[in-house]
Amino acid sequence: DPELAKVDTTQEVVLNTYPEGSRQGRIENAMPLKEFEASVWDEKFFRKNILKPKLTADKIDKPRVLDYALNSFMLGFVIYIARYTLLPLWYVGQPRMTMVAQMNIEAEIGTLDEKACKTVVWRGKPIYVYNRSARQMKEMNEVKMNELKHPETDEARFPTKREHAVVIAICTHLGCIPIANEGLWGGFFCPCHGSHYDASGRIRQGPAPLNLEVPPYKWITEDTVYLGKL
Repeated sequence: DPELAKVDTTQEVVLNTYPEGSRQGRIENAMPLKEFEASVWDEKFFRKNILKPKLTADKIDKPRVLDYALNSFMLGFVIYIARYTLLPLWYVGQPRMTMVAQMNIEAEIGTLDEKACKTVVWRGKPIYVYNRSARQMKEMNEVKMNELKHPETDEARFPTKREHAVVIAICTHLGCIPIANEGLWGGFFCPCHGSHYDASGRIRQGPAPLNLEVPPYKWITEDTVYLGKL
């Protein structure tokens, strides 16, 4: 058509053209040539409705910043979810925070009468601070090692402020709580299965295999004891 031949198509944007493809995707072949209107398919139309306009200098970094922001948000979200998913697995087997707060404590015992026993809770365990009489001290020093199931000298168990016995009040048999000032030796007695301990906390009779455990401790002052890692 001679009329259509007058249309300037030098600046026309051609879509769907492939280096080695057919020409069927070209705009001029999308409809019968007689119905083709260059004013509809010209460059202005595609630049306005299809092609992305060229960004100005002040906006050219905006998409990149937006991508960084979205990626950072997604990374933070993934870390947040991973924290609450994996952290409980780390907590398995860890001690309770209340016990962690009691790892090292200072307990004010005050003045104890003879054969008086004061209980302190340390790491969830009862600790007996027992003030022994002069007679008990004399008896503890006279005990022969061959008479003991678990031989330990009283001086080795309580090297400082020796009149005070500091022991973990848990029977070494099955974990019951012994009673102070009871039993055949006047020290500690476990009523569950009949374990008798002397005033030094050493097993003398019964099924318990070991002496009452001595916790790590030291006397800070005359009436204050420190329990925990030394």
